[in-house]
Amino acid sequence: MTLGCQIIAHNLIEHDYCIHECVASVAPICDQILIVECDSSDGTLDLLAQMSSMEPKIKVIRHPWKPSRTGLEWITAIYSDTKSEIGTDWYIGMDADEIILPSDYPVIQDHFRSQITAGTEVCGTFIRRTFWKDSKHILPNGTICNHLCHKLVPKNQTVSGDLIEPPKTLLLKAEIYHYGHIRLNKSWAKKCGKMQDWAFGKVPECWTENPSSVVPDGDLIEFHAQHPMLAHQWLLDRGYTP
Repeated sequence: MTLGCQIIAHNLIEHDYCIHECVASVAPICDQILIVECDSSDGTLDLLAQMSSMEPKIKVIRHPWKPSRTGLEWITAIYSDTKSEIGTDWYIGMDADEIILPSDYPVIQDHFRSQITAGTEVCGTFIRRTFWKDSKHILPNGTICNHLCHKLVPKNQTVSGDLIEPPKTLLLKAEIYHYGHIRLNKSWAKKCGKMQDWAFGKVPECWTENPSSVVPDGDLIEFHAQHPMLAHQWLLDRGYTP
């Protein structure tokens, strides 16, 4: 019974992804970490080569980055095209700016092991906390990013967070912390603008000038729990309180 992870990577350095922390959060429970590098131009491939030399569980493959500007189906296609490279029974689909809580490892392991034992394929859904503006506020459910993500699936199924609805799912008592909107401000604005262009072919000014204004402060939810220890330095380096 083996568990893996699949991560899509494009310009991780330029866009200030917490890729080291992401990998560190899944490595203790995963037998393989498949990172799909997609036409990066900022040294990401060299970074991944360095990471794989330090962590033997990492497997790096390459795939074209071809935004369709008609939605996000091209992202799901990357997951689908490359899942055959995953060498485990089940896997977790992670974004490079997400972290799994170590306290939730037993829940994740128990679910995929029980499914293998029973010969069933009920996918595991995580609760996602998406941080906005700082480390003490999260987005309300359904704003920008859905708060439920289908992340844990058997190898024969494609997973990409909230973009695909698996046939059978079970909500697990497991959380993912999404740090993509509190990266360095310039990197955040650049990534937001590019994502709007990649997905829709147009970029509203607010996404490049002041992305934080997209969600009013009054709509945010205060976050009082602790951040995982492995994220503390990343948060401190960006001026946030862990």
